[in-house]
Amino acid sequence: MAVGEAEVAYQVIGEGPLDLVYHHGLCQLDLQWDVAPEAAFNSRLAAFSRLILFDRRGSGASERAARADFPTWEVWSEDLVAVLDAVGSQRAAIFAEAEAGATAVLFAAAHPKRVNALVLGNTQARWAAADDYPIGMAPSDIDTLVTLTESIWGKADR
Repeated sequence: MAVGEAEVAYQVIGEGPLDLVYHHGLCQLDLQWDVAPEAAFNSRLAAFSRLILFDRRGSGASERAARADFPTWEVWSEDLVAVLDAVGSQRAAIFAEAEAGATAVLFAAAHPKRVNALVLGNTQARWAAADDYPIGMAPSDIDTLVTLTESIWGKADR
């Protein structure tokens, strides 16, 4: 689906009365069904909801982004608006994990009438350490993580 000038991949499974967005950050929408525990988890969520999965811009099956133009949380929040609009969801529960938590919080704050619940699992307030956030990562560690991820992401032998 086109969002502005980018393509965002999404999938809807299940027919439950609740629209549930499961946003688990850096994951591959197409490949998650190949991992048995993840497929079982998604199937369980879809058993009681209309489960909406998506790969935010710059990740997974969605359009790639150059490192210098990597999307912001605000852009990812608007990607979620576009996905909800595309599937006809006026209001959804949002379940976000890992680094997707910040986007989910921003989305809920910016669009409170579209969120009936917000569930956060294993999220962090930010990546980088700061005076008021000493548990964050050092900039050099973040650079190492990004470089490692870029070198192995999407490789069949990894």
